[in-house]
Amino acid sequence: MIVHSKVNWEGSFKEGTGYIHSGRGAYQLDYTYKGRIGDAPTTNPEELISSAHAACYAMALRFSLEKENIDVDHIEVVCKIEAQELKVKGSHLTATIASRQDQNRIREIAERAKEECPISMLLNCPITLDVIFSESSEVSSYS
Repeated sequence: MIVHSKVNWEGSFKEGTGYIHSGRGAYQLDYTYKGRIGDAPTTNPEELISSAHAACYAMALRFSLEKENIDVDHIEVVCKIEAQELKVKGSHLTATIASRQDQNRIREIAERAKEECPISMLLNCPITLDVIFSESSEVSSYS
């Protein structure tokens, strides 16, 4: 599989704007220096890494649980990327899982999925994981 994205940048480093286009046309996002360093309502590369890691880990976890015949009602993953001086220092995953099955076994599988996740293997930083069990299969709001 080969996937691609295209980026255009217009203007200076601090005042310009970039446009990210997914190769399949699923999204177009704006990004700026101020969105990276400040609070502008645009995305930034670290946020995209966070999204990619959360999405990839959720799929890896679901796949790993299914291989072990463990049924879950819902998985939610939040990824927080720690960056300092434009360097990624760490990635922290929090997986909330709605399941009535053996929590210790699910934790073991969740840790293994963290190591087997393709984005985890790509990142060159410490990766931590918290697993939370929920009775509800409702999607929570992002925080």
